[in-house]
Amino acid sequence: YGPVPAREAAQPGSHREALAAHRETHRYAPQLPDRERAELALAYAYELQLGNRHAEAVEVATEAVALIERGDDTRALADALLVLSRAVYWHRGARKALPHAERAISLLRGDASPVLAMAYAHMSRMLLLANRNAEAISWATRALGVAERVGHLPAEAGARINHGAAALNLGDADGLAEVTDGLELARRHGFHESVIRGFFQIAVEHMR
Repeated sequence: YGPVPAREAAQPGSHREALAAHRETHRYAPQLPDRERAELALAYAYELQLGNRHAEAVEVATEAVALIERGDDTRALADALLVLSRAVYWHRGARKALPHAERAISLLRGDASPVLAMAYAHMSRMLLLANRNAEAISWATRALGVAERVGHLPAEAGARINHGAAALNLGDADGLAEVTDGLELARRHGFHESVIRGFFQIAVEHMR
């Protein structure tokens, strides 16, 4: 009964309950097929990250990547690598996180898909956090191109925020409008993490 309570707990934002449910499910996951084990591990890694248990998040996300590598689903592997990259960033910083993002992108070359849009947006975010703003703008531009082509709004919202924030860091005041556009898109569609990032970037700009 583990996976269903874990998902239900996560829906309203009850991350403590979701984390407990995922922990219990993870104990019995070896009995499941690899693909289902990987999906559960990725969800568990996300909850661990929200709970500031970053070392465990890296461990569980690494496990998910290894499970997916046994198959031939390139998009699923790239998606798992993005989860791992985010977990590694919070545990060990951008320098250690970037290789996982780069591998995800290399797997998806020429595949205009939502996963590629998210991979580009994630790369722009990592570079923004590393204060490599010109590169962040370049990757955000790529993310927007793919996101708009495939109609993937989460990547579009995140990329707009990243692009605008990097522009602001480089002294371009027009970046604030782009951050605001990304924030409004995220608010309309309930992309909570992008909403938080958008408000954060606007607050940073007002404090300059």
